[in-house]
Amino acid sequence: MRYSRVIAIALGVALFASACSDSTSGLLADAALDSTLGGTADALGSIVTAGANGIHLLRPDSSVFGSPDIGSAVTQPTWSRDGRSVVASSLDGGVWQVSVIDGVSGQIRSSSPSSRPYFFYSWSYDGTLIAALGPGPTGTALDILDRDGVVVADTVVSGGSVYVAWEPDGDDLLVHTNDQLLLVEPDFTVSLLGSVGRAFLAPSWIPSSRDALVVSPASKGSHLVRLDVDTRRSDPTAELVNDFGPTNGVVSVVVAPSGSSTALLHIASGLAPDQGDIINAAYRPVAESTQSSTAAVEIVDLSTGDRTPVINDTPFWAEWSLDGRRLLVATFDVARRDGVWSVWEAGDVTTLTRWDPTGAFLQRYIAFADQYVEQPRLWAPDGSAFAYAARNSTGSDTVFVMGLDPAVDPVELDSASVGFWSPG
Repeated sequence: MRYSRVIAIALGVALFASACSDSTSGLLADAALDSTLGGTADALGSIVTAGANGIHLLRPDSSVFGSPDIGSAVTQPTWSRDGRSVVASSLDGGVWQVSVIDGVSGQIRSSSPSSRPYFFYSWSYDGTLIAALGPGPTGTALDILDRDGVVVADTVVSGGSVYVAWEPDGDDLLVHTNDQLLLVEPDFTVSLLGSVGRAFLAPSWIPSSRDALVVSPASKGSHLVRLDVDTRRSDPTAELVNDFGPTNGVVSVVVAPSGSSTALLHIASGLAPDQGDIINAAYRPVAESTQSSTAAVEIVDLSTGDRTPVINDTPFWAEWSLDGRRLLVATFDVARRDGVWSVWEAGDVTTLTRWDPTGAFLQRYIAFADQYVEQPRLWAPDGSAFAYAARNSTGSDTVFVMGLDPAVDPVELDSASVGFWSPG
């Protein structure tokens, strides 16, 4: 089963009124495109959508260039990191299958039955492997697929919950399952890096390093800490590299592309399960930082440990633009019972639009947001706009495109339950 640490938030979001901002209806007219997007359509990659109408590949001007027939119940459309391929799950004659679609032509490249109904995919940075999660004997199983969706190693890791992160500058895979942090190497050797608390789920590599960020039990509560993966692999009792101070409740960590800072989201307080006796004393730094939380969403400087407050509303999604200049944040407004998209840039926060997520986006993605932002999904390649799935003014599932000007309404792109922008 998938470990859901945002049940309280999900229930609140499910009560959203149809609060999405007024939108431009129908296809993206040239004027709407020009006012919403900062670049030309040809330079803005593509968007994949999935819903009752199947799977579509679209240009940002809403022109469809691919509608491959891969069956029904299409879910988990996931771009490769170069934007040239999409992998997805679907049902074909009652049998679950994995399909890989060419992101340029929109044609099916491969399609075959899968050993389990995968509910999460993540491509390695070089595009040669895909981490796939699905139901396993003890909850969730991690399989490794090749670029055509064929299993090359099945049940590499199995646990009640499994969360993964590919190394940005290599081909190692970090895995957090239950209370264990593991390293999976290219030959599928699995090494134990130690025990971690359950107040976070997805580990985060720091680019251009062999270090990772996790949330570790400390003498009081939990702390954001940095560990040297290779040192921990050779000596599981090795000390941590850095302690960045306490965290509050359930936490999501989203490292900036530069590796110089991270967004730290305090999702909720009091939702973390009892850690009991899982605490590994080796994970306690010798000297614990006294740096304390400054807001529900913070940016932590990984060289100094300084924390910059961003937003103090309840967060559930954060994603850096590909150039690392902007941080897209989704928060839940408790008083108004709706969602809010905001963007942080150079110390300033701009509130863009309120929204009412589709059921599929809420249940399959928002509830596991810290895992899904392990690779880009919503931002346009140039950071001028983002895509998201919400109910429109008539209550219909719709994929919208929103630019960075709050005075310009989001534009309806396609009638679908989910939609994700290609990274390139």
